[in-house]
Amino acid sequence: KIRNQRLDFNHKLSRALVDRFDWIVFEDLSIRNMVKDHHLAKSIHDVAWGQLIQMAKSKAEEAGNFVELVNPFNTSQECSGCGNIVRKGLSVRIHKCPECGLELDRDVNAAINILNRCTVGTTGRACGVMDVGLGYEAESHSF
Repeated sequence: KIRNQRLDFNHKLSRALVDRFDWIVFEDLSIRNMVKDHHLAKSIHDVAWGQLIQMAKSKAEEAGNFVELVNPFNTSQECSGCGNIVRKGLSVRIHKCPECGLELDRDVNAAINILNRCTVGTTGRACGVMDVGLGYEAESHSF
């Protein structure tokens, strides 16, 4: 039953992403290495990231959309404003850069870094969320 619920959720989420965005970017996470931490293994398997990415890729290809994977190294630690590395533990939820003063949710900071990594050398809007090089607009999403 749980397997079917996970499959259904990932089908719906991947469809919603592909219907809404022409360009979808995920971190290229090494799930195999992440599950070596036995404290996180069950949670990581439960969310089925690999399944979601494969479904999104398949649906995006059918729709003529794009799915890209980017290197996840330091996406949460790197300041999206100036590039400074700001070390913080997982429990620290706010990114505060001592160099440029940028302060925002660590996940938003990471999302900006992920987007910037896949848009290097491009211009325009990606995922309808950010003007590359001009800052960002936060959107709330419900699926």
